[in-house]
This record gives sequence, C-alpha cells and structure tokens, in this order.
Amino acid sequence: MLRIKIGCIYKISIGEYYYIGMSIDCGNRINSHLTDLHLNKHSSIKLQQMFNEFGFTSLKFEILEYISKTDIKKETGLKGKAFDNYYRKLLLSKEKLHMNMYSINFSLNTQ
Repeated sequence: MLRIKIGCIYKISIGEYYYIGMSIDCGNRINSHLTDLHLNKHSSIKLQQMFNEFGFTSLKFEILEYISKTDIKKETGLKGKAFDNYYRKLLLSKEKLHMNMYSINFSLNTQ
C-alpha cells in the first residue's frame, strides 16, 4: 500500500470543544488521537472527558490546512536538517494562527 505523508493543521471537535494540532504526517497523527482516546490516555484531559461523555459519533476531524513538503522545498531550496527545522517551525506558526482564529490560547492547547 502506498502511503503519502503530508503535513497539516487539523481540528478535532466534540460539541463546543475544539482541539487544534499540527503534524508532519496527518494520517498517522489522526490515528494516534483515536487510539489514545479509545485507550482513555489522550494528552488533552478535556478532549478525553468529552470523548468519554459523548462517544465516538460526536467526534469530528477537520483538516484546516494541508502543507506540502514538496512545495515548501521548492519554494525555499532548503535541504536536510535546515529544511526539517524550517518545515516544523512553519507548521507551528500555522497551528498558532489557526488557534488564534478559534480563540484558543497557544500555551493551553493540551488542556
């Protein structure tokens, strides 16, 4: 099976609660969230509580923005560690921007 890793900013919501995150591998990260929630071990206590109360059917995943490594590499011309560092910082800055759009305090993203 061909598996393509792509970076993204995503939102998980249950009712009024939102969790904004970023990953360099969207598919794997979403699966990781689901596994953690099912095992009752999610890092976000509030998300875990909401999941335990309302269940899987109330959970909603949204990709807010895809960030292609290939496109960013072409734009920057960076390679190796320099590129990896740049890409991670880019994802973090975009994550923070989306958090601000949803009025989420960046320092409290795991609450």
